[in-house]
This record gives sequence, structure tokens and C-alpha cells, in this order.
Amino acid sequence: MMSDRAGKIMLVHGQCGNGSEESRLVRVLEKRLSRENMVVTTATDAQESMILFDPDIECALIDWNLENDPDHQAARLVLANIRRSKSNIPVFLFVTDNSAEDIRVDVLARVDGFIWILEDNMDAIVKDIILAVRRSNTPLLPPLFNADDVWKASCLTSRDGWNYFDFFGQRLVVFGQSDKSHIA
Repeated sequence: MMSDRAGKIMLVHGQCGNGSEESRLVRVLEKRLSRENMVVTTATDAQESMILFDPDIECALIDWNLENDPDHQAARLVLANIRRSKSNIPVFLFVTDNSAEDIRVDVLARVDGFIWILEDNMDAIVKDIILAVRRSNTPLLPPLFNADDVWKASCLTSRDGWNYFDFFGQRLVVFGQSDKSHIA
């Protein structure tokens, strides 16, 4: 399981509920993501996705064949709306063999991956989505900068760092935090 905190995913797929194999697999994916502590909001067209859009979403899954549009304008509209308000979240496109060849470079630059729902292993799809959400929620700074003792790794690796530590000792100020116990 990912964590105790629920992640939010926007799933926009036109085949939801139509009884096809693709529809069944999309519902299975939705249930599997829910089991991984993800809150999945489902929309079946571009207009519904705009109405149901949650500013706190952490991932978007978009059907490239949304509204059976051969020019993919509905999917492009959903993608543009999501990227306009959430530029850094992972976005995956549901594609098929026939639709994948219609994806142009401008779309490729704005998506993070593809879901071949009829071909891919469901475990692999879920894992890719969960990992993408985790990566997007990981702080930019490495764990070193979250530690209270930053100087241990940075200053104490050189002779000059040791000289600095020997002079200031434990009163060393770390990123604006100081030990005020030495001030009388």
C-alpha cells in the first residue's frame, strides 16, 4: 500500500460502463487503485472532467480516444485543462494499437506514460501509476536537507569544515535554526 494519505486521481475514459472488455478493465483498474488508497474520480467525457475536476488531483489518466473523436480534440482539451492548472502531476494516456500512431510530439511532451489497458498487465499498470504519484510527491531536496544535522554530512567532510566546527562547536546555526541556550 502507498501510505495512509489518500492520493487523488482523475480518470477520464469514454468506455466506462458500456459493457466492453475495455470498460471492464478500466473498472478493474479503478478498483485496484482504490485498494491502494487512491481516491479515483471518474469522468466519461471532456465536459464532465471539467465539472468534476479537483484541484488536489495528483495524477490524471486520460482516454486518447475520448468521445470517439478521430482528431482526439476531446482528449487534447482535457490534457490542456489539466496541464494549465496542474503542470507537474503525472499524466497517462489510455491508448490502443490504432490510436497510438495518432499521437503527435506536442502531446508526447505533455504526458508521462501510456496505458495499454487491453495489452498490459494490471499489476504493472497500477505499480506505474503509484510510483509516478509517489515521485511527484517526493520533495525536491534530498533527505540530507531534511536532517537537523546538515553540517555532519557537508561541513565535516573536509579539513576546513572541521576547523569551522571546532571554532563554533554546537552553536552552529543550521538553516536559520539556532541553539539559543548559549545566549545569556
